[in-house]
Amino acid sequence: MAELVDFHQSDGCLATITVVAKRSFGCTDEDGEHFYFSALNAELHTNMVKVPDSTNFPKRKRLAVILPNEYRGGTVRLMVSLLRYFQQESDFELVLGMPTGHRANIQHQLSSLAQHSNAVSYREFTWETIPLEQAKAYMLNHGIEIDHFVSKEYCLLADSCDHFLDCDFWFFISDRIGLPLLPLKPYGILVTDHLQRYVPSIFESIAYENRDSIIVNYLRNVRNADLAVATSSATLADLITYSGVRGELVRLPTLIDGEYFQSLQKTERSQCKFVPNCPYFVWVTNTAIHKNHLRAIETLASYYECSEEPIDVVVTGVNTDLFSPQLSEIAKRGREGILRIPYIQEVRAAIQDRLGPWLSRIRFAGEVSDEDYCSILTSAKFLWHNVIADNGTFSVIEAAVLGTPSVTSDYPQMRELNESIGLSMEFFDPYCYHSATLAIQKAAVRSRINMVRTEKNVGRFHFSNWGGQLRDAIIKCQNSPRRRIECL
Repeated sequence: MAELVDFHQSDGCLATITVVAKRSFGCTDEDGEHFYFSALNAELHTNMVKVPDSTNFPKRKRLAVILPNEYRGGTVRLMVSLLRYFQQESDFELVLGMPTGHRANIQHQLSSLAQHSNAVSYREFTWETIPLEQAKAYMLNHGIEIDHFVSKEYCLLADSCDHFLDCDFWFFISDRIGLPLLPLKPYGILVTDHLQRYVPSIFESIAYENRDSIIVNYLRNVRNADLAVATSSATLADLITYSGVRGELVRLPTLIDGEYFQSLQKTERSQCKFVPNCPYFVWVTNTAIHKNHLRAIETLASYYECSEEPIDVVVTGVNTDLFSPQLSEIAKRGREGILRIPYIQEVRAAIQDRLGPWLSRIRFAGEVSDEDYCSILTSAKFLWHNVIADNGTFSVIEAAVLGTPSVTSDYPQMRELNESIGLSMEFFDPYCYHSATLAIQKAAVRSRINMVRTEKNVGRFHFSNWGGQLRDAIIKCQNSPRRRIECL
């Protein structure tokens, strides 16, 4: 049974939906075979219930917020917003866990956490693989009932304090955990999207045939979580119908920290070397397949071929400088493995073939500092977001806060962002480069966004206005008896 706590409130109450699954997810049938993607037959019961009074619970529980992989950019900004939300809650003593050696890469983005009296302690970890028999012993010793152990290997966080067992709750910033997690403590997962459901090509086809693949493990870890958190209505629906969440469900508003980018805009700094001295737009992307690069390249070729006065483009995002056919040998050092990825090679070849005559108008900035990113966004005519599907990029909100409009692929998460915040974005069909070309041409002559109105709309979604939904859900999980897990 899963219980959903929605963000919307009325008279101090929360809308609560109880989902009663008619068939278990990920269990063993009578023939010994496992099934994972059974259809959900659910009954939805809507009630209005009072939020539990957190003052009745013990104070200062230790909450571990865990970045499971070496994420950068938007994922780290999302994590910082969550930590700042938790900092204003006196119920938690905060521990931030991150992969060993990664803190130096994101130290600047963590600096805002030091300004709060509720300090965050930092802890590094590596992922430890646990064989089946040892996993069984762990679960038995911790009194957690498991009906079926499905895998041969499991995982735990290996840190300096015995697998984060000194913490009362683990909260993961992503569901991208490659092995089944041993839930020695109650845990929650923030799920931005189930991208593989809509863009299956991000994984090799064999991964969908193997019950021990990372795809299944992602779903299994979400399904077995005590708490799953979504930031869009579409992902919330996927948590119920696709991953089959068994624990608490919380729908948070979009995670926005507009103040951060506004402060960067007001900071005096030197001229960013990637900002052209002519009109341009910014293409925010990365090297993942779902970013739709090949169609985007066709779009840019069409745009430069048929436009009378085309403008330049600046490409930003982790490792996107590797797309440049003019990449220096120095820039390649240490990243040879990424350059050998077939998809990266395909994109580089397409850029050389289709955009060769216009390469002087394209700047491949790659990963830039937040200050430079702010400069690029502020001076751009518009931001271009060309993907097949994802959780809905927050970069369009960051752009809007700085007064820059956006042109984006048309999919549910982006429509939701547009309607909830009032971004007035221009949409196009991500499968049709003619549609994208027309959208770019239209945006190139568009006026900038009304920043005052945008700031007001964005402010409603600031973490200081979230209320206690996430806090109370975590406290409830911490204080509830551990539930039986059907399949681990």
